[in-house]
Amino acid sequence: MLEEKNTCQRIVIDIISRFVENLSKLEFPDDRLYTSSYNWVKLEQDFVIVGISSLIVYFFSPIVEFIFLDVPSLVKKRTPCAWTMHRDGIITIRSPVQGELFEINRTLLKNPDIANKDPYFAGWLFKIKTSEKIAGFYNKVEFLNLHHYKVEIFKNELLSLISEFLKSDSFSTLQDGGKIIETLKDLLGVKRYLSLISKIFEIH
Repeated sequence: MLEEKNTCQRIVIDIISRFVENLSKLEFPDDRLYTSSYNWVKLEQDFVIVGISSLIVYFFSPIVEFIFLDVPSLVKKRTPCAWTMHRDGIITIRSPVQGELFEINRTLLKNPDIANKDPYFAGWLFKIKTSEKIAGFYNKVEFLNLHHYKVEIFKNELLSLISEFLKSDSFSTLQDGGKIIETLKDLLGVKRYLSLISKIFEIH
């Protein structure tokens, strides 16, 4: 029994360690601004391009469908402009500025997997013409500081759950008729996984 418990503990720690390590290694391009909900904004002459970050892809891949607001549409800041569908739910992508939504990435309607593979370039979501001052976003340095801070909180939240999992029957082996735990989502369950991401990374 003790040996089984130690094995379970090693499984949990390994899953959390690998997941957090990968989170810490995610890349964010220098030429973008970022929101606290992990969307990116690229400034052009009189419009902005908006997309999702590699963290959203990492948490929710595969993204299986995109739905967009009709174009053209006048939008205010935080108006929902796109909806990102994944296997366990949906994420709302809101306008970071006030202006006119004038173009969407129609390629994603037929091939959403592009965003899974290339979220910063070919997988951009939509473009908004705006005349307002661009403010309230994070540059890469600021965003990395925020990201690492959130990753640390996330890790601590996960570690605090270890004892709870070890007391449960979640780690029975396949030979015992149970389920093999391979991913963080397996470990937490879908509901808790999504709730924790929403709470810490502000992705809804």
